[in-house]
Amino acid sequence: FDGFWTSATLLHIPKNRIHESLNRINTVVKPKGIGFISMKKGEGEKIEYDESDIEHKRPRLFSYYQKKEFKDILKRNNFEVIEFKERYMGEKTIWLVYFVKTMK
Repeated sequence: FDGFWTSATLLHIPKNRIHESLNRINTVVKPKGIGFISMKKGEGEKIEYDESDIEHKRPRLFSYYQKKEFKDILKRNNFEVIEFKERYMGEKTIWLVYFVKTMK
């Protein structure tokens, strides 16, 4: 692929497996491919319940990151950050938005 888009999906990967997921992306994206990644700002990992699913209230894992923390992870996994933004969604949620290029 020439690029990829992963909006609010990698945040459900346990922190101890994020390297594996980023490496998988690298295997299917061409060198110098462009990508979009959004993660929630915060610390640690938490199981949270989907309040919008009133009937089932299913638990989901959320992995939270700080800007530099995830940028360093991207660098270690052969991604170059070409642009970064923080997006504020209400009072509680801050999205870390990375536009990246594969460097393999």
